[in-house]
Amino acid sequence: NSQQEAVAAAFGELDIDYTSIVTVVTVGDGFPADGVLEPGDQILTVDGDPVDGVSELSAAFADSGAGVPVDLGILREGAEQTVEITPVAATEGPNAIVVGIQPGAVYEFPFEVTVNLGNVGGPSAGMMLALGVYDKLTPGALTGGEHFAGTGTITAGGDVGPIGGIRQKMYGAETAGAEWFLAPVSNCDEVVGHIPAGLEVFAVSTMDEALETVETIASGGDTSSLARCDA
Repeated sequence: NSQQEAVAAAFGELDIDYTSIVTVVTVGDGFPADGVLEPGDQILTVDGDPVDGVSELSAAFADSGAGVPVDLGILREGAEQTVEITPVAATEGPNAIVVGIQPGAVYEFPFEVTVNLGNVGGPSAGMMLALGVYDKLTPGALTGGEHFAGTGTITAGGDVGPIGGIRQKMYGAETAGAEWFLAPVSNCDEVVGHIPAGLEVFAVSTMDEALETVETIASGGDTSSLARCDA
C-alpha cells in the first residue's frame, strides 16, 4: 500500500494522470458505518463530489464535521447506490472525525512502476520512495550527487506522516554515510537532542517541502530558510 501511495504522490507532483478506486476494507462495530457500509464497497462520492484517494476521503469527512450527515455514493456488487452516514468526533486525537471504516485504495497507473525493496516492511519509506520515483521520471539526478536519507509515510496527496524509531534511523543513516536527512515534522520531538554528529536534519510535512529541501541542497543553495526541528 505504501508503495502505491508513493507512486501516486510522485505522479501527482508531475501531473501524470492516474485513477484510484477507494474501497472499504473493514467496518468497526458500533461506529456510524456499522450496518451502513460493508467490506468491499467502493466509495465513489461524498455529497456528490468524486473521491480520488484515501486522503481525499478523510478530508471530506473532516470538512463535513461531526454530527453532520453526508451522502456517500457507493458501488456494491456492481450496483450504484447512495447511503447516508454521520461522522462522529474521535475519542483520541485533536479534531479527528471518524465513521469507523478502514479504507484502502487500488490505483491504476498509466505505466508500471516496480519497487525493489527486498525484505523491508511497514510504510516508513513512503516519502523516500516517492522522491525516488520522482527522480526516476525527471531529467538528471535530483540529489546532485549529495547523499540523502530520510523517513516518513506519505499519502497519495503528498502529505508526510510520522514513523517509529527515528533516532535509530538517523544513526543508521549517518553510519551509511548520509549527510542530509529528511524527517517528518510530526517526529520533531524525537529528533531534537538526538541528531548524530555529521548529519543535518530537515523537517518536512509534504512532498513539496521534501522536494524543495533536496533541490536546494543539491544546487548548493542557501539552506537557512529550510525548516528544521526546534526544541
